[in-house]
Formats: sequence, structure tokens, C-alpha cells
Amino acid sequence: MQYTYNIVEVAALWAGVDFSVVRGRMDSADTAEIDREYNQKKFDAECDDVDDEIEWKRERQVCAQCELEPRCPEEVVEYFAHEDLAILQCPQGFGRKPADKMPASRIVKRREWKQRLLPRPGEFGDLPGFEQRLEWLQAALNMGDLDGTPEVVRARDLRVWLEQNFPGQLPEFLFPSANLNLQAHGTPEDTEHQAARGAGERFPLRVVINKLKSKRPDLLAPIIETLVNETGSYAPSIIFNRLREMAMEEMPPLIIADKEYVYWKNVKGERKELSYDSLSRRLRDLRKMSEDQ
Repeated sequence: MQYTYNIVEVAALWAGVDFSVVRGRMDSADTAEIDREYNQKKFDAECDDVDDEIEWKRERQVCAQCELEPRCPEEVVEYFAHEDLAILQCPQGFGRKPADKMPASRIVKRREWKQRLLPRPGEFGDLPGFEQRLEWLQAALNMGDLDGTPEVVRARDLRVWLEQNFPGQLPEFLFPSANLNLQAHGTPEDTEHQAARGAGERFPLRVVINKLKSKRPDLLAPIIETLVNETGSYAPSIIFNRLREMAMEEMPPLIIADKEYVYWKNVKGERKELSYDSLSRRLRDLRKMSEDQ
């Protein structure tokens, strides 16, 4: 088992996608982009070279027919008549006498290829399981739920984060013994879930909807629990981002969001706010209730 991973590698292994295929597609796309860019620059330079040659020939022909050409200096611009010196002015307005040799061709350099770490948005739209998991990992790093950087995440930190937030989706590359135990002692339903995970598909956690204890009906509770079921995660970074997206679309009871809060209305129509820390506490309670059932 490796001790560290980058998040693209983690997302690929977690989704059951061959990481070498992901890496190869990214590198091939970058190489093709550099080739297209280089070929376009070459074409533009060749067109400019042709234009330069045509202009040089035209100026040479004009100068050859000029009676002042034998006395023409190399520089003919910004020369002025002084008290004891008169400088020749070009009747054609040329700033410089055309060179004897044709202008040199332009030199175009190919951009150096450097391997990038992260895919571009939508680059792997045909692998939604991979893209979704990569998005979750990036959100966890940005929110501080997962220690590390996109370049380096420790295996032990990944195990802790997955156990806390994806208890039903523990990937085999980090939890080989856990998966062996599930296969040996699991029910037919568990086996079906295992097969779904191996194919990189989502499956719902066993969460009972709207069981958060409250004196009044909590309109936000079923939204949170539905998102937990849809994502298969208790990670606050993932659920908070989804709530923010829903709030920006004004999906009831959510009304708006900013960087720190998601705003919603309760049954009385009062405006309430949900912070990241508050959501984390809700998710901890929700997970505990799910485990106690």
C-alpha cells in the first residue's frame, strides 16, 4: 500500500478507473494542444515572412529607380538640416534603406510540455464517478476537512476522512481487509452494494429521513438527509456545497447563500442561517442516529 497519493490518483482508484488511462488522456490532450498551438504559430510566421519578402522586394524596386539612391545613407529618418550639415531625406518616406539580403525567416519555438496535476472541468464527463469523487476531494481539502494538498495526501488521513464521511464506500485500495470481511460475511444486499461500488456507482446510505429531534418541524432536516442519501456521504464540505448550490437556485426552503452561510425559512417564514459548523454538528447527529438503528 502506498503512503501518499495525489487526489487524481485517489479519485480514479476510488471510482474503479484505471489511473494510467486518466493520466494518459490528460497528457495526450496537452500534447495535442501544444501541437495545434505550434502549427498555428508556424503558419502565422510563414504568412508574415511572405508579407515581409513582398514588401522588401517592393522597396528594393522603388529604391533602384530613385535618382538619389547612390547617396542614400543607411538611416534616413529623423535627420535634420544643421548649420553646416544637410542630410538627405527619403522621397518615399522610408525609415531605413532596404537591406541587400532578404529578411530572415521568423523562428517559432514549441511550448515546453509540463505535466499538469488536475483535469480541466468536464474533461472526464464520460467518467462521472471519477469526476464526482475528485470534486469531493477538492472540496474537502479546500474546507480543511482533509489534511494535505492536491499533490500529496497521506493514506492515513484519507482513511480517517473516508471512515468519517463515507462509511459505506470504503475503497479497497485503502481498506483491503474491510472489504474482504464484507465479502465473507455480507448479506446479498451488501454484495449488491459492493458490486455497485466496484463499478464506480453511488449507492445510498441507510439514513432514515427526517429523524432529527426538534420541537417544531425542521424544513431543512429532510433536505440534508436527502443529500446524504444522494451523495452517500456525511462530509460537511460536500453537503454544504450542495446546499449552497440549491440556495443560489432558491429551492425552498432555501433562499440564498454566501461564503459563510446558507439561508432558509422555517415553518413560520422566519429567515434562518446555517453555518458550516452547524451543518457539521447536524451531520454528526444524523450519522449517530443512523448507526444506532
